[in-house]
Amino acid sequence: GHMPGSTQVRLSNNLQQYSLSVLSYSFYSLPSLLSINSSFSLTTGGTQLLARGANFLNSSELMCRFGSLDVAAAYLNETSLLCTVPSVQSSGTIRFDVSMNGKDFTASRLTFTYVAVAKLTRITPTSGPSLGGTEIFFSTTDPYPPLPIYCSSRGFQSLITVIDDSTWGCQTQATPDGLTWIQISNDQIGPIHSFQFRFYSDPLFDTAFPPSASELGGELIYLSGSNFPPSQSVSCMFGSSVTNGDYLTPSLLRCVSPAHYPCETTLSIAMNGIDFIDTKLSFQFLSQ
Repeated sequence: GHMPGSTQVRLSNNLQQYSLSVLSYSFYSLPSLLSINSSFSLTTGGTQLLARGANFLNSSELMCRFGSLDVAAAYLNETSLLCTVPSVQSSGTIRFDVSMNGKDFTASRLTFTYVAVAKLTRITPTSGPSLGGTEIFFSTTDPYPPLPIYCSSRGFQSLITVIDDSTWGCQTQATPDGLTWIQISNDQIGPIHSFQFRFYSDPLFDTAFPPSASELGGELIYLSGSNFPPSQSVSCMFGSSVTNGDYLTPSLLRCVSPAHYPCETTLSIAMNGIDFIDTKLSFQFLSQ
């Protein structure tokens, strides 16, 4: 052992005559690594990681070690270092340590986990009422990350949950009308994915014409009103029977009547195919 500090080093072949040239060598107190400000990152890396400990040395050889990958570190003070998380090919948990000289690393028990970027193959629906409450579903082949992730936009944050092996879901909250970006993220690893979603006010309905149809179904029914948002996913529900519909103009929709036993029933519309709105209009199915 040697006290911390700099000393002179000379070389000798016989332990009697020493070289005239002198090298300077520094001994430093054994550093200790106590914590890191985040234990997760996307496999793409690039985030800043703050390491805290004791006896950190202001050296040009400072290094952070992520498993088998070494990257340069920046000295902040004797208890703090900063390094950039490197990218990796696959997710997983590795050990994290630091070195003052690029050779001798701490032997901490700290671990660091890489999370794969989620590949979302389908997002549905892509629009919903500005009052919120729409369930958005994500199709994916990736496992759920080992930490909670959220949908967030314009002040709301909603936990994403696992629906089944290939589907995740989250619920929108009240958001002003218009097209907006929704981000899938985690506070520690940052944004994972983002997509556009259109919020709209509930449309108003005036009439359904004709107001009746044959019990055999297959007839075109037109609904007039106002504030219909553009959509390619209109659904019409006659009682409990759902058929596809069409957006024609901001004041006109078209539905196809289903086969239905003769009766008077309700008529509801979902502009996004999911969130049905009661039109307050009655519809009659007639016997043949």
